[in-house]
Amino acid sequence: MIQEREDTFERLYGFRGNAIRTEGFLTYERLAELRDQLALHWELFRPWYGVRPLLKPGIARLRGTREPARFGLVIGHRRSDF
Repeated sequence: MIQEREDTFERLYGFRGNAIRTEGFLTYERLAELRDQLALHWELFRPWYGVRPLLKPGIARLRGTREPARFGLVIGHRRSDF
């Protein structure tokens, strides 16, 4: 997904989007790293969009395409706040 985004960005603007340092997409692994580095506690909320979006990952696998991204809400709290 990140590679596709970078290719599109370069095609549109003539340079790679990663020329400017940004975080990009947060993965569960990266959230765990940030949790440990910054002493945070994460609250993860996954919205309910209905049945159809639940089927999309399976459909993508059958078609041989990448699984669609999932976007939830992530709220960070300092561990000392708990």
